[in-house]
Amino acid sequence: MGPLVSILIPCYNARPWIAQCIQSAIDQTYPNKDIVVVDDGSTDGSLDVIRDFGDRVRFETGPNRGGNVARNRLIELSRGYWLSFLDADDYLLPEKIKRQMTLIASNANIDVVYSPLIELIQKTGEMYQQPVEDDDLYVNYIRWGPFSSIAPLWRKSAIIEVGGWNPNQPVCQEHELLLRLIMAGKRFELLREPLSVYRKVGGASISLRAPLRTLTQKMALTDKLEAYLVASGKLKSEHRRALAQARFEAARTAYTYDKEFAENLIRQIYKMQDGFHPCGDAAPFFYRIAFKTFGFRMAESIAATVRKYRRFLS
Repeated sequence: MGPLVSILIPCYNARPWIAQCIQSAIDQTYPNKDIVVVDDGSTDGSLDVIRDFGDRVRFETGPNRGGNVARNRLIELSRGYWLSFLDADDYLLPEKIKRQMTLIASNANIDVVYSPLIELIQKTGEMYQQPVEDDDLYVNYIRWGPFSSIAPLWRKSAIIEVGGWNPNQPVCQEHELLLRLIMAGKRFELLREPLSVYRKVGGASISLRAPLRTLTQKMALTDKLEAYLVASGKLKSEHRRALAQARFEAARTAYTYDKEFAENLIRQIYKMQDGFHPCGDAAPFFYRIAFKTFGFRMAESIAATVRKYRRFLS
């Protein structure tokens, strides 16, 4: 039958979505599963929906203490050797656990199977698959790519060994845990199939409500990974390129909120490599020309003027 997998669902005020979420866990084609829900003090009737599933799930409720406290409690309640975390407004495709456990069966040393997400825009119903351009674990982490709380399958003992979810981490919570696992030498494998659906609803997430705090945390974690790669002799040219591009993209986003922080990120890039040339969606053709000719600050000034002009015309 295979090892027991616990599907762990923290829930806070997710009444419109929690039924589909739990049903997607029940519908997993992998047979040996255990579904546990911790209701984190919901006030919108979510607990009534959870109770309707009867003995098909185990659940516990208590006061609102935050997502990571709920996740750690779920670990305590879990019976499985492997864990799949599932946020209450998201859902899994039926083959998610089975596909990941098949990969684990071929390699007993795996500690985390990570996969891209499918993003669902709730307002329009459109769905997008996260791109996966590389098999390199460190490049994927730097790009913030196929890493999330809901897509991986985690070895329970590995999470416990590094101390579980950090209840004091305000944003980038899964990336903070994943970094500790990377630095502890845990074995990661990429499964390129997108098997988890992340729902983007109308309300702003913590990341969107506090973009500068999110960027600051993201870059702090990126710096920690770079320091680890340098200290362990693992930093390669492809990691340097990914680090430079990630800092450039963060600088572009941050410039509106904190110009000094953004310019410090650009200085970090040039300390690592003199001949940096930005690419991707964050650097359209004319922006790249301005960046190369005049530098970051002037390129941002020109871009701001263009945005104002376009708004005026519209």
